[in-house]
Amino acid sequence: MKRDYKIVFVMFSWGGIGTMEKTVDLVFSSEILNEGADLFEVDRNSLTKLGDFENYIYRGKRDSLDVIVRYTHSSHRTYDLLAAEIDWVSFLKNKGFNVYGHFTSKNGQLVETRKARDETEFYISCFEMLPGRQIGWRNIEENGGLARIWGAAIGKLHRITKSYQPPTGKAARLQWDDDELIQIEMFKPDIESEIAAYRDRIIAQINSLEKTEDNYGLIHSDLHSGNFHIHGEDIFLFDFDDCSYHWFGSDIAIPLYYIVFQRDLHSKDGRDEFASRFFTKFIEGYKMEYILGPGTLESIPLFLKLRDIVLLSVLYKKFDFSRLSANERRFFEEVKVRVQQEEAIIDFRDLHFQ
Repeated sequence: MKRDYKIVFVMFSWGGIGTMEKTVDLVFSSEILNEGADLFEVDRNSLTKLGDFENYIYRGKRDSLDVIVRYTHSSHRTYDLLAAEIDWVSFLKNKGFNVYGHFTSKNGQLVETRKARDETEFYISCFEMLPGRQIGWRNIEENGGLARIWGAAIGKLHRITKSYQPPTGKAARLQWDDDELIQIEMFKPDIESEIAAYRDRIIAQINSLEKTEDNYGLIHSDLHSGNFHIHGEDIFLFDFDDCSYHWFGSDIAIPLYYIVFQRDLHSKDGRDEFASRFFTKFIEGYKMEYILGPGTLESIPLFLKLRDIVLLSVLYKKFDFSRLSANERRFFEEVKVRVQQEEAIIDFRDLHFQ
């Protein structure tokens, strides 16, 4: 569950937040960058860096086609997990879903491996650059139909993923609670016992939810507005780096979490009314494509709280607390206070929707 909290760091990019860990950055060389481009027949001189949060992401030209080249360090994902991600994305594309297609390398491989000087590895893949534009909360405010399109895309994803089975004998993507970011102690060994206990209670409550083929399966896990493009009336999804086996309700909670988060950066006035309008349209779209199973809406507060817990873990992993900016400090404290007070980013009971 990602974890792409990348949208958070995109918002705060002017504060220097969200770069790759120093240990990885030190071994990502220009040689690896260029070799990866060459392997996938991408013009070295066309490479433009787009991001470096959990993967190094570059835009480039493969002949006349705009493509994405992704470099993933072995500390973040294994080769098998990347292969499992690509298999699922290819399955979705074959079912008519608007996602990117992957290119094979000169060697006929979907994922290439290159060793760094410390003997760790980088896994390189290449795929289509999708058309369209990103949207934000202001676009939703002006056009509620965008929320409906967003919801319909996730509903369609859940309907299609029900029939997916990983290839026999191949590794599958992880279960949601295998995510290392749930283990805050990995990044903050002296985390307050109250926070650890709260985390454990939320996990236990989620694990008590009914699990069926209609409400649990392989999902995107991070479908905030930074991970899709709107192109006309179509929506194109990308960044499946965090896909995992999870309750479908989590894929519904994440858009609500981040659209409220985005708007809060501007103003918290009228946030309940905005969230209610957004979620009404979003659920309308979802229901056009897939059923809303029993208990799904009731589970949303749990997944909102879980997102804050994991985001807190991300901040402990990414922030240099010896030199936080004022904006970074404010951001961190807002997340931590919500966790300490055991509150969700928004009180779901206060929302009014059909």
